[in-house]
Formats: sequence, C-alpha cells, structure tokens
Amino acid sequence: MSKIVIKSDDLYRFSKLVDDGEYIRIEIKDHKAFMIASNEIIACVKYFGDSFGTNEIVYIKVDATFKERMEFESKLLTPVTLETVPEFGLATLKTDKDISESLVYLDETFYDDWRSWFIESSENKGFMFWDTYQVLKLFESSPSGQITFPAVINSSKPVLLRDVTDSDWLGVFIPTAKDDKKAKAAELPEWLK
Repeated sequence: MSKIVIKSDDLYRFSKLVDDGEYIRIEIKDHKAFMIASNEIIACVKYFGDSFGTNEIVYIKVDATFKERMEFESKLLTPVTLETVPEFGLATLKTDKDISESLVYLDETFYDDWRSWFIESSENKGFMFWDTYQVLKLFESSPSGQITFPAVINSSKPVLLRDVTDSDWLGVFIPTAKDDKKAKAAELPEWLK
C-alpha cells in the first residue's frame, strides 16, 4: 500500500498541460514516486521522493470537471491524497471529497517509455521550433513559471527544462511533434545585414 499526498496546485498545473480525455501518470518504481504529464509534444515530471512501497502505476483521467475541481482546490491549498492497494488493483483519490472516479488503470500508453524523453545532449545540433500554445502550457505547468534551458541543445533529442525554484520539477520538449511543420532556423535577414 502506498500513500502520496499531492499539492492540488501541482495537479492543477499538470492538468492544464494534458488534453481533455487524456491522463496524468502516477508511478512508483524502485521506491521513488513520480507524477508525469504530457500531450506527446511537451511533458513534465514531479518527483515525490524515495520512500514508497511496491512498484505500481495509476492514471488520473483529466477532463474539464477535473480541471475545474483542481483549480478550486488549488485556491484553497487543499492537499490531494492518492492511496493505492496494488495487490487488489484498488486506488482512491481524495480531497475533502472522494474523486476516485478520475482514477484508471491502463495496460499500455505512450507514457510507458517516459524516462527516454528526459536525456541530456552533449552536442548542439539543429534549431528549436516553438509553438506558443505548447510553450505556454509548459511554462504554466512549472511551479514558478520561470524555467531554464540547457547550455547545449540538440533539437533531434528531448530538450530538458528546469524550474528555477523547484528542484523536483522537470520539463521537456519532445522532438517528435505531432505536426511536422517544415520550418527553417532563424537567421539575420539580408535587409538587416
């Protein structure tokens, strides 16, 4: 059995990153607990520490009702408690009310290889293409809204981001974007040379 207390503000910020009808993953592996949110273009992870029990994965389904609930709870600073009993496939999610209807167990998802999204590059290569909507969602998922980029960026690999105030938060731009917009790297235009 495991019990994870999640700040409602963290859940609210992560839920804004996820599209309606999609999921936030809560994972315990090797006694470490994580919350991961992604829309397959960007992702972020919150580390809860390393004193948890059995390996397990549970998903929180995100919809408009859940987002509204977390927005309300975040204003009150209400903690959200996730308790699991993996031996029986049971889990509860509670604020001052039971919201366990948002919990699901899934067999396979794109989250299964989430650790592969978080790798560091040792060479500068290519350029980054930013979509304002995705960048805004990623900044909103960060605790302070202030993030730093790595000193070396390889656009063919995930680009990691860190929040300046919360060492347990990590964001990433995933290089396999859903829309294959063909763009060119920004250069100084001829008219300014």
